[in-house]
Amino acid sequence: MSRKLSDFHRNAIIVLKNSGKSWQEIQLELSIKYQKVVTKRGMQYVWKKYLETGSIVDKNRKGRPTAVSPRGQRTIKRMCTANRYLPVSSIAVTYNSYTSENVSHSTVQRILKRYGLRSYKAVKKPFLNLSQRRKRVTWANTFSTWNIKKWGAVVFSDECVIQSLPSTRTLRVRRTSAERNKPALFQPVMRHGPKIHVWGCFSSNGVGILKRISGTMNAEQYQRNILKDINIIGECLVFPEQKFVFQHDLAPPHRAQGTQDILQMKNVDVLPWPGNSPDLNPIENLWSILKSKVKGMNYNSSDDLWKLFYNEWYQISPKVCRSLIASMPKRLELVKKCKGHPTKY
Repeated sequence: MSRKLSDFHRNAIIVLKNSGKSWQEIQLELSIKYQKVVTKRGMQYVWKKYLETGSIVDKNRKGRPTAVSPRGQRTIKRMCTANRYLPVSSIAVTYNSYTSENVSHSTVQRILKRYGLRSYKAVKKPFLNLSQRRKRVTWANTFSTWNIKKWGAVVFSDECVIQSLPSTRTLRVRRTSAERNKPALFQPVMRHGPKIHVWGCFSSNGVGILKRISGTMNAEQYQRNILKDINIIGECLVFPEQKFVFQHDLAPPHRAQGTQDILQMKNVDVLPWPGNSPDLNPIENLWSILKSKVKGMNYNSSDDLWKLFYNEWYQISPKVCRSLIASMPKRLELVKKCKGHPTKY
């Protein structure tokens, strides 16, 4: 009972007891004056604690001691850090087999949480071999001297596929058992939703033209539909103050000889690009922003999806574009710091 008493009621018990009142009198006064029912044993517990310690505050309770020693906890941590993909159940089985103990999965999980080791979905990044990582570091070192003004003259471009994917998230709904097949309570899942393929570009001054691609982009289509007006697109994005630099990745249509000839004929400077490096292209962030915007919208066909995506594209503010271009020096520094491995971008 005393554990549920407030400090005020405990102090009242001590004051009343020091005044010479009996437990029955103290119990009656607490009940009438403070509307607090306290048992005699509870009051005696408070009084005894006061006589022994001079305080009315309970000691901090540590709870049940852990079944694993500090050394065993460090062993569990090392097992986890040695293989980050190892499930908790496997760690518990392996630890028990080595120590002849019976540690549960929940105990192992609590120990790992104390060390800050929680379970997360692994971030998906492109695979990079040693040669590709070295090229990324070399590229970062080469262009690390570029300032924001120089990066502002680069026209970044890329293709993107926007598709309505099946919903993998399970929605929970509160209903009765008789309402299982009620249409209003269904979770709609689109197995083969609308899909569009687009090409876009942007610079620090804002977004450029957005084009819809029919079918799969090949070298002929890239040269005919995209590179045909690349001079006008670049000059409009960068303005006449400085010559623009065109960026595209190492996709087969971009590396085709016909593509190289057209760019050379049009006297377009092309930014060298390391392979498998979407984290270095800030237009990927624009795609991510747009996908999140159209995700919650209603569209029944690919034409509807294109209209929505098209409208959202031209509503992107130049401020967003300047912010993405300004991140280029930091991206290069992270590439060098990560020794060519994928960065957070």
